[in-house]
Formats: sequence, structure tokens, C-alpha cells
Amino acid sequence: MLVLPNSMSETDIDQKVKSVTQTFDEYILQRVVRAWGTTYMTEIINRNLGNPSPGATSKSLAVEQFFKEWGRIALWGEKDEGFHPTTFEWFGLTDGFLTNVDKSHYIGLVGINYSLIRTRPEKAWGTFDIPIFNKMLADKAYMIQGTPVLICGESFYTDFVTMINYMTQSIPSIVSDWKVVGRRFEASSGLIIEVLPSDEMSLNGMKNKAILAEKESLRIIQLQNYPTDIVEIKNENPLLSNGFIHGVKGFVNLNPDATWVFTLDNALQNATLASYQNYILGVPQP
Repeated sequence: MLVLPNSMSETDIDQKVKSVTQTFDEYILQRVVRAWGTTYMTEIINRNLGNPSPGATSKSLAVEQFFKEWGRIALWGEKDEGFHPTTFEWFGLTDGFLTNVDKSHYIGLVGINYSLIRTRPEKAWGTFDIPIFNKMLADKAYMIQGTPVLICGESFYTDFVTMINYMTQSIPSIVSDWKVVGRRFEASSGLIIEVLPSDEMSLNGMKNKAILAEKESLRIIQLQNYPTDIVEIKNENPLLSNGFIHGVKGFVNLNPDATWVFTLDNALQNATLASYQNYILGVPQP
């Protein structure tokens, strides 16, 4: 094992410990640690005040943040490193699912202008008119061999559901293999896409985005014999109580050519008619 620059000793657990170890050119594994702690006096004072246990609360938050971080890394990881702008501490991220996606697969689309639905419907729906949405998807799944999924931020999913509810009632709700309630959309080509909302995208600045990908190609890489584990530390001082959760994971997209990233751009709603007709289909301007 190589000690990386700016990394910390494994015995120095202060809720900021991270290290990365290169495994392949395409992606890396990342170890994440989140710790918590409390003292006997702190627990007694809060118990007398009728407050919840600080130890139990900090443990719950640490575990929650640990798993949320995997979601952020999976979406945004680009084998990146840097320094926190205020603490100046080093950070590193593994590759995520979008790392090797070609830049031409990032496409701007036109969202729904709700203020025009009654007055100018021809300009209101943007990409979210079923024939147009169908055409936009027509050439996006040639490389998908497995199950296509469209993972959406809140704004994108709202526009999609509005389109479905307004124009047809024939799209069934689903509970996907990922246990997320969503919708299933069938294009005229026979392509069936599972459309799923993502809280992780919505809460982290990606409300207006959606990712079309092959579900089977989005892989979580784990390190054999290193399970995610919660450790309660046995202290020599009986008045102290602390612990940590740690684990190692990496992420890889085995079929980046089948992945597309759509962004709703409000500025495109004001384009000239000729440009607008291209934008709603996801066709970039020459």
C-alpha cells in the first residue's frame, strides 16, 4: 500500500479521512470514513434537558452522510482532486458513471413553459410533446443492449410527468429494481425506458438534468474482503464513546457510448423559430 500525499494515518479518525488508491486507468477505488463521538457528561446533560442523545444523533448523521457521499461520487466523480476552499484540506474523488462520456453526448433540451400552455401551446411544451420526445430519443439507444434508464432531477421529471398526465394516461407507474417509483416510457421504435426521479440529483444542483444510460453498465466496484463496516471503539477512558463507519467503493460505466446527459435550458425557449425547432429535438446548432 502506498501512502498518498496529504493523506492521513488510519489511526487518525476525525471525520475527514479519505484516501485513494489507483487500480486501473479507467477508475479508482475510494475509501471513505465518517466518525462520531460523545462523552458521558454530554449525554447526561442532554438527558436532563430532555434532548436526544448527541452520540446517537451524530452516529445517525455520519452513517447517512457516508452513503449519500457514494451517490455524489457516482454522479460527479471524475478522478478529481483539489483543496477545500475554506479548510484547505485535500480531497479526492473516484471516477463516476459520467467520466468517459463523450462531450457530444451532453445535449440541451427545451423544458415546458407553463405560462404558455393555455395561450401559446405550440411554444409551451418544448421537448415534452410525446411525438417530439419520441423523436429526440430515436437515435440515443443504438448502443444500449440492456435496460435503458432515464435518471432525472426534479425539474426534468416534473416536465416528463406533466407531459404524460396531460397527453395520455397509458403510461404505467413502476417500482424499478432500484426500488424507486417511476414511469415506463415506450418509444415508437420499441425502446422501453424506465424514467426514475433522483433525490441525489435534485438536492445537489442537478434538478434540470437527466441521464440516459444502460442500467447494467453502471457498476459499483468493491474491494474483496473489505466490507462496509461500522466500528464502535472500545476506549480505555469509560467516559468517552466514539466510533466510525468506513468502506471502499469505486464506480465505472462499462458502456459510456450508451450514456447521454440532457439539460433543460430556459434560454432556449426564446430562440428563433428555426433554432427552436432544432433545440426541442436536441439537435445542436451548426
